[in-house]
Amino acid sequence: TLDLYNEVHPLSRVSNTKFAGSILQVNSGTNYSIKLTSPSFTSDIYKNAVTRVDSFSTASGTVYHVDPSGNDGNSGLSFSQAFKTLGKALSVVSAGNKILLHTGRYYEGELVVPNSGSAGNPIVIINAPGEKPVLDGTDTAFAPSWVVYDAVNNIYKTATNRLPTHAYIDGVHLFHYVNLADLTNKIYGEPGYYVDGTSMYVRFPAASSPGSHTITIPKFSRSLVLDGKSYIHIIGIEFGYYGYSNPAGNYTSRPKAIYINNGNYNLIDSNYFHQTNVGV
Repeated sequence: TLDLYNEVHPLSRVSNTKFAGSILQVNSGTNYSIKLTSPSFTSDIYKNAVTRVDSFSTASGTVYHVDPSGNDGNSGLSFSQAFKTLGKALSVVSAGNKILLHTGRYYEGELVVPNSGSAGNPIVIINAPGEKPVLDGTDTAFAPSWVVYDAVNNIYKTATNRLPTHAYIDGVHLFHYVNLADLTNKIYGEPGYYVDGTSMYVRFPAASSPGSHTITIPKFSRSLVLDGKSYIHIIGIEFGYYGYSNPAGNYTSRPKAIYINNGNYNLIDSNYFHQTNVGV
């Protein structure tokens, strides 16, 4: 007989009694038959499952405006009364509310979404129509003062106690060396940087000088944190330069633009992620 089943990802054991896997390229709101096959089974096991629909309710309650020229002392209820920061808007938002982000660059991070939405009343964080907001993790207080460290290898240094996992040269990633010797010896043949908690060392490309480049580092490891929160919609926003780290060094502390933990029915749609370790 013709087997109409398509092979999917093999399951991986995640505990003594639980296996997990993914089935991709399925349609929304559709009933599927799943066949499980294993040498440990006396016969194949069949299960049915219906995929979630991909239509979503929209926020119909209060709309809050955020603009870089706003003021967090405002009401946020109109553009003329816009908040200045997304952090302020998140502090007042509840189920059914919408946050409109207007064009501009928002140097914010580690923003914890405090509340969940609901199936009929999500919390929506979205670009204002036709506008281009950017959530930027750059450390705007970083103002390097370069001095020559190793003229032969074109390495300069500046004082800083920051320990960024990522750094950027003229807006693009700069290779991260794990020790100063590797940077000095050009072990990977790349321009790059090293930080030790006292100084940042940079080997600039093609024997160029610091004055011909802009070096930036991130301040934040994450932009938005959704911990145990559901029915949050994040739409039409640019995320960049979230690449610090947390000394704890565990998975939850690794740089990422959006971190979701124990959340359901969250929608991440039409966003742009760049210069960050992980998007979502």
